[in-house]
Amino acid sequence: QGCGNKVVLETIDALFVSKGYSVKTFGDGVGISQGYEVNTDAVKAYKAYAPSFDFGIIAYANKGGEAVSPVPGKGGAIDVSFDNMANDYIEVQIMGIPENSYDVPVVFCIYTVVNGKYTYISNGTEGESVIGISYNEAVK
Repeated sequence: QGCGNKVVLETIDALFVSKGYSVKTFGDGVGISQGYEVNTDAVKAYKAYAPSFDFGIIAYANKGGEAVSPVPGKGGAIDVSFDNMANDYIEVQIMGIPENSYDVPVVFCIYTVVNGKYTYISNGTEGESVIGISYNEAVK
């Protein structure tokens, strides 16, 4: 006996493509950047499926070095506001890292949120938590 509901399975292209890290190793203000391509057509298609979907970029100094789930705008997590649908490419930069913090993991990535559930996308991986990368790790 059917209940009259119909299930439709549809595959869409990747919403984000990680372009990896770049490291500034010279001059004043050493730092790390991480780039992403944004497939705005796929984002629009996904929003049709999940209207509450949104994304942004987050930065967080992960002094403990363990997996964390920072909430944008809370507990020291910086949420950068921008018109995310106007961008085909996003680059997140952390510059001016002080020498005494070269070993502190820094979270600087894209986050997504659907119905209050956060996912962090960093360096080609995604998950419900993230550790980040330190300047010294990125230089290696």
